[in-house]
Amino acid sequence: MKNFNPVLFILFFFSTSLLVNGQKSEWRIPLKVGAQFAVIDENEKEIFPAEYDDIRVYNDQKILLLSKNGLWGVYSFSGQKLLDHVMAKVGSGYGQAIVEQVKIANSGLSSKSNSGLTAINDFHANVKYYVNPNKLLPSYKPYSNQLYRGSENVYTIPESINNAFYVLNRDRTVNVIDSTGKEILPYAKKDIQIINNQVFAAKENENFALFQRDKQVSPYEYLSVVKTYNNGNFIVTKNVKTPNIIKKFYYFFNKECMVIDSSEHYPDSYEEKYIIMNHEKGFVLYTSDGKKIFNNQEYKGSLFNLGSQIYITTSQNYKKGIMTLSGEEIIKPHCEITNHYGAKMISVWCDEKVIIRDSLMNEIFTIENAEDCTPIVSKQLYIIGFKDQWRRKYGVVDENKNVIIEPKWTSITWANCNDLLYMENDSIRAIGSLDKRNLVVSLPKEWRLTIYPNCTYITANHNEGLFKTYDMQGKELMSGNQKESIENQKYGPHKYKIVGESKSYVLEDKNKVRVLNETFQEILAIKDGNNESIYICQFSQKNHPTTKTLNNDLKVITPPGYSVPASWQHYNKNNPGTLIVVNDADGTAKSYTPRIGICDFKGQWLVKPFKGAVKHVENGVFVLKDYDQRKLRIVDPSGNRTSNEDFDDVEMGGGSDFFQNRMLVSKIMDPDFIKKLKALNLDNIDPKTLTEEQTDVLMEKIKTLGKPKMIYGYLNSKGKEVLPLQYVAAKPFPMQGIKTQVAIERKGKTYSQIIDTSGRVFLELELDELESFDQKDTTMYKGNKDGLWGIVTPKGASLTPFQFDEIYRLGGDSFYASQGESRYLINSEFKVLDLGKWYNVRHSYTNGFFNVKFINKDLKSPYTFTFYSDDLNTLGSVVGVDISDSFNGSKLPKGYVMVKTDFQNKSDYIYDIVRQKKVQR
Repeated sequence: MKNFNPVLFILFFFSTSLLVNGQKSEWRIPLKVGAQFAVIDENEKEIFPAEYDDIRVYNDQKILLLSKNGLWGVYSFSGQKLLDHVMAKVGSGYGQAIVEQVKIANSGLSSKSNSGLTAINDFHANVKYYVNPNKLLPSYKPYSNQLYRGSENVYTIPESINNAFYVLNRDRTVNVIDSTGKEILPYAKKDIQIINNQVFAAKENENFALFQRDKQVSPYEYLSVVKTYNNGNFIVTKNVKTPNIIKKFYYFFNKECMVIDSSEHYPDSYEEKYIIMNHEKGFVLYTSDGKKIFNNQEYKGSLFNLGSQIYITTSQNYKKGIMTLSGEEIIKPHCEITNHYGAKMISVWCDEKVIIRDSLMNEIFTIENAEDCTPIVSKQLYIIGFKDQWRRKYGVVDENKNVIIEPKWTSITWANCNDLLYMENDSIRAIGSLDKRNLVVSLPKEWRLTIYPNCTYITANHNEGLFKTYDMQGKELMSGNQKESIENQKYGPHKYKIVGESKSYVLEDKNKVRVLNETFQEILAIKDGNNESIYICQFSQKNHPTTKTLNNDLKVITPPGYSVPASWQHYNKNNPGTLIVVNDADGTAKSYTPRIGICDFKGQWLVKPFKGAVKHVENGVFVLKDYDQRKLRIVDPSGNRTSNEDFDDVEMGGGSDFFQNRMLVSKIMDPDFIKKLKALNLDNIDPKTLTEEQTDVLMEKIKTLGKPKMIYGYLNSKGKEVLPLQYVAAKPFPMQGIKTQVAIERKGKTYSQIIDTSGRVFLELELDELESFDQKDTTMYKGNKDGLWGIVTPKGASLTPFQFDEIYRLGGDSFYASQGESRYLINSEFKVLDLGKWYNVRHSYTNGFFNVKFINKDLKSPYTFTFYSDDLNTLGSVVGVDISDSFNGSKLPKGYVMVKTDFQNKSDYIYDIVRQKKVQR
């Protein structure tokens, strides 16, 4: 071999090796031949001939379901029959699939599955079969299709189990199968607990015996399995007869079912790391796999952690000490020790002083003559308890032992809210402020005080059912009787009750007597802050006026000639005490510019009538559109303007948070645009009288105006300015996330920014517009330059040309774009593929490849679907009404799609994307 080239040989070897390895994936593809089905493999070799009536292929589980003569059978990928044709139908169950991977121990408690065991559900016969297509058995037994979760005494299933699974027989007895589906125990049992892959506890009568696989290794003497570990070790209990009494003992076993230790005390453990067995004298510390670390002959021990550090609390004669995991004694057991977990500190009281230690046992604070000390870490303060005759009195000191609160309280607890404390003595209960050093709320001992979550308000409840509510400064907001409050909840907080009669409503008093002869289509009751109620009573849906609004004296309260429109009545719940009303004459005439106003519950004007509309209303704010002034103004519930500015537009969220408590407002900065707009005389045009031709002409005139130059800013949900009018472009804040896109002008150039709700700039680029594809993805952005979009890096480098009208993320790091009628596909390497000009296209990533659906203007013609590789090479096209990555409800392997040729599915077929051909015979 004179011309032997070792380099070429190596390259040839690796290329063929990769080819072989690339073909290792096993697939099965259904094939329809006439009215029958066949099955072929990834190399188009026939595995099953075309003699089956229906088919389900499960490539992930390597299972086939084939129907013949009305019955279904189950087969392996190699063609071996696992279950004869015994299933009458293939249906679905509650939250279960026909074929599903079996989870750890078949418990349903874990998503992990590494066994290869698969369950086949026959929902119509209520049975389940367990098979492993890689390790086949001669036959398979039907089990109950209900899950068995193991003994009620054990609350965890070790995730290390992968070769033992519960099965429930149809007579409710239990067994265990291995990962091939073979039963392990010789007989079914009343109850079983899987301990590890080799050891089980099986119950007969009232006790458990231990089994190593199918071999019984103990009598039926154990009461329960109380703990299992991922390493296979476990703890069980049994009763032991002593000379004087029967005692419950705990036995610590290793995974080979050998006893490591036993004790009448419950073993103390920390996570999956250490175990302490306490004995009559002393204790032994083990690793969780059973290795002895050391034993102590004097003390009892228990494990605890401080941050990432683990220690042993030792105890003797009701006193405590601390020891390391190596047996080094830090504190002898003659103290009282309290673990402050949140602070990662402990307090040690002994020798007439209290010492605070950190997680490394360093002393960080000491106080003499005290009996108790609790750190308030965020304030660098300490709650100190001093002995006062037979009890303790508490106060607060700083790190230099300066007294913040005198020790005269029987109890002080940090409220973990602002700077507040719960405080108590013999006569009162109080909420105290550390910063102001005063009592925010103070009440007699019969009251219980609670600070509500998020530090929003304080409640007080009396033993006799009284209650009070305070704000966080101690101002009383409300008080009453809890029993009356409960009655009001049943009856309603209003003087009159709304009662349904047939399809209408009436008002009744508390004696169930009707107070009006009239009936209404709907009644809305609203109570204001002064405890006054009004009733918006709707008597019509179409003919204005549609409602009348009454007070508790059953008098109409709206100003003469004005009423609440039925379509607006629920807006009035947002600001109790106010009513939005419309002029009745304008409402009757169905005017496009009605006079509206806002009044209070006495009928007094808060906002005098004007021609316009309420653009938005929320708690604490009204956004009003004035047609005469052509401006937006924002007022509060008293009718006062929240901003001196008038705006031309406002955008806010559809939810209660105003898009992160931010309203986007804007003003037109182009006086010529306003003049041109007024010249159109839109106010004097009645849309009802316009012909279609006149409407088209008007729309063209509006289009020729173009987009005016605007300036943008942001208000909060109460209408107060939080970001000034300084942006030349802006978008609303999203419902999720705290960032949005704005643009500013600086020295004649436009810079786009990503900002948060405080105006802090996260990114700035010299672009006209800037948008995030995803708020969590900061690696790339969509940028606009001279009216066209491209993709850029955070440093402004172009990843694509600026040539698109629109760019959308397709999924992952791929995109689709358009420019006029031209359509484009962009891959993760930012390669751009020109798809040509089309009326419309739809993009997706289907079963491993890009798929583009080309849509003609003639929507009646079938669609063309073209497939592209990740590097945007064309892989072929199909024509049909739709495509799918599944067949008969089962997912097809990568590279195959189901093509639907018509809506009746008469000639559907499977398409091989890579080979660019129909799968057919």
